[in-house]
Amino acid sequence: MRFSHQLMAALAISLFSVQGVMAEQVKVEGVHICCGGCVKGVNKAMTGVAGVTGLKVSQDDETVTFEAKDDEAALAGLNALAKGGYYGKPSRQGPDFTIDASKKQDEVQITGLHLCCGACVKAVQGALKGVPGVKNVTSEARSGKVVIKGDKVSLAETLKALHENGFHGTVK
Repeated sequence: MRFSHQLMAALAISLFSVQGVMAEQVKVEGVHICCGGCVKGVNKAMTGVAGVTGLKVSQDDETVTFEAKDDEAALAGLNALAKGGYYGKPSRQGPDFTIDASKKQDEVQITGLHLCCGACVKAVQGALKGVPGVKNVTSEARSGKVVIKGDKVSLAETLKALHENGFHGTVK
């Protein structure tokens, strides 16, 4: 009897170790996290994502780190982060947000951005003003929406500028 208890304990430890190996730590760097509101926003965006645990948000390092039980959970976590209006460079393959480089418009609307405060608004406006053809960028804190007016503004370059500055949104 004693032998089987030891065997069961060893088996339990082995299973725990295997589960730990199967989990993947995903680290996303360069996420715009300027204040406590941004930290809360990341936490809200990631709450309830199946297979995602151990969320850590660092305002100082502008990183989001989490454990994913498998590839599907890792991708779901990255998608949830983007849906919350955030973006960064993940330590693994992330979702594809490619936009046709030939698409250009004189007015571009972006929705779903995380704009909790004036610093978020300023960062988004600064990023977008550097996109060729942009003449005017308007947005308001907490609206999640930005309107760009200009001359043949590239939708792909617009999204690239947002991503390089730690934001994600739906470009229309």
